[in-house]
Amino acid sequence: MDNFSGAVKPSSIEQAEHLDFNGVGVKRVLSAGYDGTNLHDLTVDSAGRLLLSSLVPYEYDNLTLGYTGSDLTSVVYKKGVTTVATLTLGYTDSKLTSIARS
Repeated sequence: MDNFSGAVKPSSIEQAEHLDFNGVGVKRVLSAGYDGTNLHDLTVDSAGRLLLSSLVPYEYDNLTLGYTGSDLTSVVYKKGVTTVATLTLGYTDSKLTSIARS
């Protein structure tokens, strides 16, 4: 006999959503954000912290800005002496048209 509470027996999907984490009942959820055009899944880093943007790394302690003329063309993020991310900004007719992360 299955153990469940409530008037309706949970479906297999509902059962898969509920977990026991170190003796605490938890539920799996998918958090997402909508930017007006696309739906984006929110993610967490290896320490379980919510990452709000995939462009900017969560952990960095220094950044260096690079310019071509008066245009910002790169942002280098570092943790200590290690580069953790680089943003390259592209321009067309003096207007920012692209940002790429590497």
